Amino acid sequence: MTGRVQAVTYYLGLVLAIFGVANYAPAIVALATNDRAFTLYLMTGTLMVVLGYVLHLFGRGASGRELKFCDAAAIATLSFIVPALANALVMYVSNYDFTDALFESISGITTTGLSMYTTSSLPPVFVFARAWLQWLGGVGIVILTLSLLVRPGTATYRLFSTHFKRDPSLPSSSILSKYIVLFYAGLTSLAFLTYAMAGMPLFDALVYSLTTTSTGGFSGYTSLSSNSAFIAMVFMFLSSQSFILYYKVLRDRSLKPLLRGTQLASFTLMTMLGGATLFAVWRSGVSTVFFHFISALSTTGYSTVNTDSLPVAGQLLLILAMFVGASMGSTGGGVKQFRVIVALKAFITSILRLTEPKERIHLVKVASERIEDSEVLTYLTVILTYAAIIALSSLIFTAFGYSLLPSLFSVTSALGTVGLQPSIITPQLPTILKCVLMINMVLGRLEVITVLAAFTGLIRLRER
Repeated sequence: MTGRVQAVTYYLGLVLAIFGVANYAPAIVALATNDRAFTLYLMTGTLMVVLGYVLHLFGRGASGRELKFCDAAAIATLSFIVPALANALVMYVSNYDFTDALFESISGITTTGLSMYTTSSLPPVFVFARAWLQWLGGVGIVILTLSLLVRPGTATYRLFSTHFKRDPSLPSSSILSKYIVLFYAGLTSLAFLTYAMAGMPLFDALVYSLTTTSTGGFSGYTSLSSNSAFIAMVFMFLSSQSFILYYKVLRDRSLKPLLRGTQLASFTLMTMLGGATLFAVWRSGVSTVFFHFISALSTTGYSTVNTDSLPVAGQLLLILAMFVGASMGSTGGGVKQFRVIVALKAFITSILRLTEPKERIHLVKVASERIEDSEVLTYLTVILTYAAIIALSSLIFTAFGYSLLPSLFSVTSALGTVGLQPSIITPQLPTILKCVLMINMVLGRLEVITVLAAFTGLIRLRER
């Protein structure tokens, strides 16, 4: 066995064991609700722990080996797929259609929130299980993995920087990851207490706290009251900002980092302008309009109305918000605020270079920091790739006879890991189109570069 294979086996085993233990959480809920899924979750969790331990033991000789980018990407990708498959198998054995169960599980782990089932049609254990999957995927299993895998100066930091903008003032990525996870847990606890104090039943408060801070969107049993909707808007907004920004606030014991937060300013401006524009075309209540726009921009996906009932201009505006998405370094999806800011800066810089004397130097800068041309090109490539995937996926939907607007809305919601759901997404949706949406969810959450690197790493491992 080569050193690379051993390294992947070692760390993948560790991750599988951890998420096997995490699988005991829905087992506890099943036990409390006298659901036979208790045995299934207990068995799958134990199998994952045992398999993880064996793999970890098998590759222990490579415990100190540096992982290549493609190897870390492969581990991260498998860390998304395996928990989703485990949950899908539990639902399948519990007499649910396997494709729909897999759709539900992938939608959960990728924090998307698109669903083949109404919440009222699922027993409490599966309502909790999909919310739990969203919470695990919210901060990114990539980040949870890297808190274990990344060592200062290693190549896996490049995978970490896919989600968090590099900053020389930050500590090592492994230390920062642990701070992020702790803050994430604290924010979830605060959301739970706030929902409960607003009068929400404890189980629903737990589900909503898990799915709000993960910007996942799977809901509990109750409809949101005006107080709960306001709480959701606050925590959707907080969860869609870069956790690194919060780290700096706590580190400096000052609010100045917030004032210098480019993505925070961009997100706030888009919320105000987008919400006002949506109100102008929708003419619904102000709170309802801003609730849905923040839900789309933060990629949470909560909704209190049928999105098909919105005017065409309103649906297009939500599609744009879902495409842009949350801040880089948050639990949200989309192409991210930072990339859009860089793209706009690059566009303006290109115009200036064409119209002003060649002697004048124009650089792409964000918050007084220069963005290298290679980095600009990478961000533009990601944005164009997202747009191409949306176009191709929408074309596939229309080939099956669906109208363009709901098709575009559906694939953008899936790729942006949002979860706002038009009426065409039902159990009757053709299996091929369900697969298209599942692929989009994975690509949107892990990002295309990570997934391609993962396939490259797995292929190279097989060749050795």
